[in-house]
Amino acid sequence: MSCGCDGCWTLGEVNVGWYPMRTKRDTYLYTGPSERSSVKVNKGRTVVLVAGDWVGLQSTRNPHGYNLPAPRGDVDRWSFVYSARVHHGGWVRLDNLEECPNKGWARGPAGEDFEVGAQPCNPGAQGGCNGRKARLRRKHTVRAAEVYLRYAPRSTAFWYVVRGDVVKDRWITRSGGFRCVEVVTSKTAPPGTIGWIHESAYIA
Repeated sequence: MSCGCDGCWTLGEVNVGWYPMRTKRDTYLYTGPSERSSVKVNKGRTVVLVAGDWVGLQSTRNPHGYNLPAPRGDVDRWSFVYSARVHHGGWVRLDNLEECPNKGWARGPAGEDFEVGAQPCNPGAQGGCNGRKARLRRKHTVRAAEVYLRYAPRSTAFWYVVRGDVVKDRWITRSGGFRCVEVVTSKTAPPGTIGWIHESAYIA
């Protein structure tokens, strides 16, 4: 349940954990749960995970700060992971993952999350809604090739939107350039998904 930001979450309502896994074979990192989705690109190069790479399997959103949040469910046998080596998140086939011993490294982007089973949850700061409701529900076309859709501003990513996708405003922060949006049409994220992106993603 959100704090009242029109269905948008704040940092203290995220608290995602990561389950330590590794890849069985080489694979691209995809922007959506399908090989029809685009491959993640970083600095002009496609992102490839190699066999044996350590990855964290994302948990569900964890607003109560549990130490053992449930793993996030797969989508058509694809899972959202974060790579400790390439420092990017994305989608891989679930059958390409296997569990590996807890080592304390699966802490997500910038080490701000926690590894399930190795560390306790460190809940994010609770806060009110900073900004205002977007009453006009203005629609925007994504101009960036790919951009993370985040649970909260500067927080954990859980989907991508890609160039040509359409989103509409729900909440606008007072600073930082983040907007909470709802997906209208997308090649990667389900319509109706709500999350935060930076407004530069749809400025031509």
